[in-house]
Amino acid sequence: MKKKIDCLIVGHNQIKYDEFIDLIERIGKDTSTYRDLNMNFLTRKSRKYNATDIYNDFCVKSNQSLEHINYIETFSTTISYLVTYLNKRGFTYEYIHSFQEEKDNLIELLQTCEINAIAISTTLYVISTPLFEVLDVVKKYNKGSKIIIGGHFIATQMRISSIEEQKNLFNKLDADYYVNSSQGEKALVDLLSLIKNTDKDIGSIDNVIYKSNGEYIFNKTSEENNKLQDNLVNWDLVSNNAGNFINIRTSISCPFKCSFCGFPEHAGKYQAIKTYDIEKELNTLKNINSLKNVFFLDDTFNVPPKRFKEILNMMIKRKDKFKWHSFIRSQYVDKEIAVMMKESGCESVFLGIESGSDAILKNMNKQVSAKQYLKGIEILSDAGIQTYGSFIIGFPGETEKTFQETYDFIKSSALDFYRAQLWYYEFITPIWREREKYNIQGKGFEWSHSTLSSEKACDMIEKLIVEINNPIRVPQYYFDYEFLVQLQYKGMTKQQLKTFLIAFNEGVREKILNKNISETSDEIIEMISKLELIDKKNQSEVNWELGIPELDL
Repeated sequence: MKKKIDCLIVGHNQIKYDEFIDLIERIGKDTSTYRDLNMNFLTRKSRKYNATDIYNDFCVKSNQSLEHINYIETFSTTISYLVTYLNKRGFTYEYIHSFQEEKDNLIELLQTCEINAIAISTTLYVISTPLFEVLDVVKKYNKGSKIIIGGHFIATQMRISSIEEQKNLFNKLDADYYVNSSQGEKALVDLLSLIKNTDKDIGSIDNVIYKSNGEYIFNKTSEENNKLQDNLVNWDLVSNNAGNFINIRTSISCPFKCSFCGFPEHAGKYQAIKTYDIEKELNTLKNINSLKNVFFLDDTFNVPPKRFKEILNMMIKRKDKFKWHSFIRSQYVDKEIAVMMKESGCESVFLGIESGSDAILKNMNKQVSAKQYLKGIEILSDAGIQTYGSFIIGFPGETEKTFQETYDFIKSSALDFYRAQLWYYEFITPIWREREKYNIQGKGFEWSHSTLSSEKACDMIEKLIVEINNPIRVPQYYFDYEFLVQLQYKGMTKQQLKTFLIAFNEGVREKILNKNISETSDEIIEMISKLELIDKKNQSEVNWELGIPELDL
């Protein structure tokens, strides 16, 4: 007899890198979209390698004591939250954490279980392509289950697309129900109840879209108000699969209104749970014996500062074995807080700095000065906390002068790592309402405004890559902040990690300086392959041979 399941939750599908590059190449290799991507891969025998692939395919193969890195190792907040939500309401469930790595498990569940509904989350999607791959598998191996698609991607399409575009997308996806909500948990549960007990009225379920008699019906929209404190994640429910790294969130949305960021529009009204509720959730981690590190996923974990200090005091008293990292704002860090962070187990932080220019920070509504940022970074560094700074190049108002200020900021900062990304113009961000003021034209990575074009901004980012060697630049796309943490827990010292990234960046630098080359040179590939097979003295010798500057690591 087949096992009966009310809901099978399918988590994130990280589209294969080759397919992702193919999509971008179709736009055109002369576009800013492709140039932004081109700064983040190396080429070997016609294959494109992101930094994760380079590590897995060259470093690990050269040293069998190293371990691969991948997305499945960090357990999804979406999955843990939905599992808890369904369990509390009496529904049975199974879940697939990461589609690519668990495709075989998904197929087995589809073939061996009687499943009422399959819920596909779109929390991290910005395009529909990954959805189609999931749907192909689901529809091939399971014919009877209702398919529900919800999450930020669907909610965003409802905001930025016309009715006809929405209907066209839904026709292509061909699911049974779509949930249009920044949260959507209540709508999901109501749909599961409907599927289980067909006497429920579909028209009474808010935020649901479905097809009836060949026409799409858009039910009434309303704001769901699911309180985090009412659905604290019970990690006991997934303890067997949680692994070494997990994500925890203690707030929803963001209390700030940065003009480049659409996250508050996606996530809805800001809410944060109390310290004692956070401790309740931490108590359920005790059965995850493999747990090494927790990522507090809040958009800004250290705001408000009073609450943050309460959390730190609680964690210091608990003396948990795991370490942690998070997103924070460095202007709210003083020496006392930095010491408390370190004592509570903080190892590294992600800093959304965005610019080293006060003029651009003002345009971004960041409510901070570059000087405040530098002071906070210095305090964190002095406390022994690893720092990763994120910068946006090309935001409206950007000029050669403001870029030079960011260039100087990065070079003089105490950051360990940084990334510089091209500004992405979204219609749901606050800056869109000021488009006439700045004469903003275009969309996505293809834009111009009164003071700059996306092409010129790409030139600026390439200048950073070519000229700045310390702090260490971290590539984008398929090599996320969490991988820095994973690598260090898999045996890489911070010094070795920096050396790996220096070598990768040298490959990127090589193709920036010589536009005609189509393949990364043998010397750089050989250097990368040998990184974990030689001691530090030999690493220095190879760095010298490649022309990589010797750094104080």
